[in-house]
Amino acid sequence: MLNQKSVMKKRKSSTATFVSGVWPLVQCVVVVGLLSAIALMSGCDDPHDHQDNPHARPQEGGRIVPRPDVPQDPKALSTIIIVPPLLNCANSVTVKGFVPGALVRIYSDGTKIAEKVGNDPEGETFQVSSPLATGKNITATQEFDGVESLPSVQEPVQDVNEVYPAGIPKPNFPFLYLYNCGIATYVNNLPPGGDLRVFEQASITDPKNLVGSVNGVAEGQSIGIHPSFKTDHLVSAESQICTDVATSDIQKVMPEPASLPDPTADPIYEAATFVACHSLVNGAKVTIERSGTTIAVFGAPASHVRVLGVTVSAGDVLDITQELCGVKSNTTHVTVQPCSALPPPVLIGPRAGDVVAQLSNVVAGSRVRIYSGTEEIADGGGSTIMYTRPLIDHETLIVIQSFGACISSGYQVVVGSGLQDPGVAGPCGRVKSWEYGHGGDPDRRTTDVSSYFSSPGFCVNVPMNAVPLHAVVRYPEGPGPFPLVIIVHGNHHANDPSYRGYDYLLEQLASQCMIGVSVEEDFLNLCDQNNVAGEMDARGIVLLRHLQLWREWNRTPGHPFYSKVDMNSVGLSGHSRGGEAIVVAALLNKTLHINTDPPVGPTSHNFDFGIKSLYAIAPVDGQFDHGAITLTNADYYVMHGSHDGDVYDFGGQRLYNRAYPVTNTTNHFKGFVFVHGANHGQWNTGWGTCCENTVGPSPLISAADQQQIGKTYMSAFFLAGLKGWKPYRHFLSGEASFASVPPGVTRITQYQDPEKIFVNHYQEDYDPTTGSLMGVENWRTGSFPNYLVYSFSDDDRPHFLWGETRGLIAGWNEERSMITMALKNGGGVDFKYLAMHVGQTHEDPTDLNTPGVDKDFSVQLEFEEGAGPEVAVSSYGTLSYPLITYYKMKSVQQTIRIPFEDLRISPQVKTADVRAIKIKFNRQSRGNIALDEVQFSN
Repeated sequence: MLNQKSVMKKRKSSTATFVSGVWPLVQCVVVVGLLSAIALMSGCDDPHDHQDNPHARPQEGGRIVPRPDVPQDPKALSTIIIVPPLLNCANSVTVKGFVPGALVRIYSDGTKIAEKVGNDPEGETFQVSSPLATGKNITATQEFDGVESLPSVQEPVQDVNEVYPAGIPKPNFPFLYLYNCGIATYVNNLPPGGDLRVFEQASITDPKNLVGSVNGVAEGQSIGIHPSFKTDHLVSAESQICTDVATSDIQKVMPEPASLPDPTADPIYEAATFVACHSLVNGAKVTIERSGTTIAVFGAPASHVRVLGVTVSAGDVLDITQELCGVKSNTTHVTVQPCSALPPPVLIGPRAGDVVAQLSNVVAGSRVRIYSGTEEIADGGGSTIMYTRPLIDHETLIVIQSFGACISSGYQVVVGSGLQDPGVAGPCGRVKSWEYGHGGDPDRRTTDVSSYFSSPGFCVNVPMNAVPLHAVVRYPEGPGPFPLVIIVHGNHHANDPSYRGYDYLLEQLASQCMIGVSVEEDFLNLCDQNNVAGEMDARGIVLLRHLQLWREWNRTPGHPFYSKVDMNSVGLSGHSRGGEAIVVAALLNKTLHINTDPPVGPTSHNFDFGIKSLYAIAPVDGQFDHGAITLTNADYYVMHGSHDGDVYDFGGQRLYNRAYPVTNTTNHFKGFVFVHGANHGQWNTGWGTCCENTVGPSPLISAADQQQIGKTYMSAFFLAGLKGWKPYRHFLSGEASFASVPPGVTRITQYQDPEKIFVNHYQEDYDPTTGSLMGVENWRTGSFPNYLVYSFSDDDRPHFLWGETRGLIAGWNEERSMITMALKNGGGVDFKYLAMHVGQTHEDPTDLNTPGVDKDFSVQLEFEEGAGPEVAVSSYGTLSYPLITYYKMKSVQQTIRIPFEDLRISPQVKTADVRAIKIKFNRQSRGNIALDEVQFSN
């Protein structure tokens, strides 16, 4: 975890924003949402008896069942959720998770400041009677059928300057063109609760004219425009809260399109009141009719809009058209489906202790209820709702959704084992193929990377000022918008098309409702033994140029991918040199631009994409000319093989260690999986083997097994990061297992949750008595031949460590040996786990560890009331002896996550009540381990 520069190595072949807005033109409530078309996932009738890790809980998924015949319980009305942050001077509060049509009340320290019927549970913004004040606590309730819920969790009002110490952000028109005659648009990057104004001017020297305003906005806000936009006029947005004002970059209004795409809509069901429309042109006038009668007219503030209209009946036909400057689309006819067709929502991986439900397949505007047996434990709406109590392990839940008397079937899932397998075909099962930028593509684009790299291999005949933007694509059917994942290969022979080697990953991602793209960068690769060097920033820039293309296509009416891409949910994946290139791209996405590059045109740096997640496959580290990168702005995961004979130094572990230094706070998670028997090349179906004849005696796993592992981990990672489905992190951390992972393959995982507090991370100094949390005191008792804080960059004797962090080396030789970490407090916040990175070290010659024998020790917490249970680490993970290869030994630590409920002395105590952590070496008489990052975590 040290933020230090890594050694540069050159090798021959190292390869849900929720907003609402109302304006005079609109005859309905319009809410912008980024809606994924998610088909229902169904599980198996019988649980899998296969378990790839004895400490990982097998996941069974869920299945469709008849809806429960249980009377409705008015007391089960869910508490609603306040969307943070709340800022002083704010004129509004955004809430979600309520029953559509419920009466929502908002309170400041118990005084009511807002009361209004809520319509869209995905998120609705309510004006308050007086501006919020710093230090006040805001709560909210919902009332439905005469019953009022309990108050929400308190959300404190924060000072604007504390939330935005560098000033409030600039407003932004996110990835949208502004068109002539446009009567609406969408703006984000807003301080919640502030005010928004949109201005238009004929030229930069002309005065600005106010064409739209909203008081009390969400972070992203739809806004009506009057008079409408005019071609070539300049538009800017201005946000204000308190006295702080921020202005957007200027955007020029474009001429209206020559033709408009036909609108589309999600399936609409009997008794629904919402219509989810897609493929709308920003600013267009949209009309919805039923039997010749207009039921909604509005200005589309984006390409995907949720419209509240009248109640519909089965068999009704809705006619949807859009118009801009007299140019009309064709009419789309949507038939309302009967109640019998209404599917249930899918509850995503519920776990013991959860108080919030995450759901997919929720139909716009439906009411959602969740049952445990005959007990109703949630009643709300939208994709995030609160339970009325924490979940209990192994209980069976059934979730339904309804419109009035129209009720869906049920989706049944068992708490603790309800995740769908990410390594099999997902709910978007019909996958389509596309290729762009090939030699026969009439729209082929090139880009200039010569300012970054100008010395390709002798066999490359592509000029560096015109390299092709060429890729193959797999994508799901449906309107989207879908998250976008771009995969890039590493260094291989330039005449061998490496980009084709990830089709199996693209297919899997597309089946999981994401767009998968594999880009060609063969022109940056080697020729025979003639290595290429210094090209890493060019590799990253090419990725960003591809993202510029996708942004353009996504906002160009008439393009096949118009409005289908969620440019705020972008993932990058790279193999070998591509694994470092994705981190470079994430850096260049925000900074390190070359000043001589023009501000507009094909080499411009108008990047700032919503890159959320980075997945590195056996990456190199240290080949970027500007030095080692410390990642700070995306989720990060590494997949590496023990038998990697090319990038043998596990460079991804150094990237992992540097990401989010321990002194930084972050909203991102990180992790890695170290796969025994996997090599470098088999992650790509065209690379195979190269150097693994030197890495015995343990055998290579098969290419099929290696690629199946890759599919499952990559899919789970992007479901967790890009779709926000947090339960998949439990697989990435090693706590859950899936049948799709080949049995018998040892995998070592590390995982770091963004919600944590370190007790000891060993970065302060080399004194093992120094604690990381204020007031921590460390001491040892018993016999320790080895006991020191040590740099984990010792890639040879005595410990064979390959990271870029410091930790504790603890070697004991008698069973009464113990490490005590005394605490004055456990951080003041309640956490779910005690976690640590720990593992055996390889010894040559053997001393305290025995090859082939697992290590074990005990952990115990002490409280004021006394000692809690003593648990064995082996109950939560295996500390196996490092895999021996002839090439390079690696001592890799496993993250052990022990649920706090297994350690506490009574159900009432919290982690803040812990007074000591005791690591007792009382299960084996001798051993040597590397220990790091002892923490309380979620």
